[in-house]
Amino acid sequence: MTFKTGLLATATALALGAAPVWAVSISVQEFDATNFGFIEGLGTFTEEDFENLGPGGGATVEGQVGFQGSPLSTAVGNFETVGGTGGGGTVTGSGFPNDGTGLALRDGTVFGRTNKIPTTGTWFLDSNDTHGIEWDVSLGGASFDAIFFTLTDGSDQGAFLRIDAGGGNTFEQRVGGKLPDGNSSIVVIEFSSAVTAADIDFFNFESDGVTFREDDGFSLDGMRVGIGGPGFGAPPAPVPLPASGLLLIGALGAVALRARKARG
Repeated sequence: MTFKTGLLATATALALGAAPVWAVSISVQEFDATNFGFIEGLGTFTEEDFENLGPGGGATVEGQVGFQGSPLSTAVGNFETVGGTGGGGTVTGSGFPNDGTGLALRDGTVFGRTNKIPTTGTWFLDSNDTHGIEWDVSLGGASFDAIFFTLTDGSDQGAFLRIDAGGGNTFEQRVGGKLPDGNSSIVVIEFSSAVTAADIDFFNFESDGVTFREDDGFSLDGMRVGIGGPGFGAPPAPVPLPASGLLLIGALGAVALRARKARG
């Protein structure tokens, strides 16, 4: 079931210094591997599943990555923490050296976060109980007009997860009570015209919407960036929505994007 589809924000094109404004739309549904595959079949995408990015150059060792000023470089751009020092069980019980100042690549399951894509995989990117994640979306200069990915376990410990596009474009995952442990959704983002770079920032706040919060981790997986083909963005096959999922309506659909000039 699609929770929300609509015009949410504008994106600034990154072409030769010009700054036309493009529309950006978002649709969100409860995670289902079959529907993820359906969406993927509606375009041509560069994939990042975090399966081969473990610290030290191979996905054999879990550990911290994506520190501020030292991002994790991937096939779909760079990821780094937005700040804060995590100190919850995600950090203290990690089983690897972890001071809570970076993101973490993980293999397995931790407090509701786990691999989603591919279904045969085991790895995912964890916020590591920090304030959140900044994703600088890029395909090395190639254009894209569609993004989708999974977002898991946000706002289940009291945080209000906000995705911030800048310029006043902010949206909340949670607007009421805590979300269920391990909640997981597919987030689909479409541009009205191609761009070459964009930012998606995931921030955890207290209920005041100003004070950052630690120790309410979430995870990303199955990152896809590319060109949506005919029919991309059309509602996929319905997925039955459990009662707990109603908390997400009008909430996790709140994702916005800020496209910015590609770095030289």
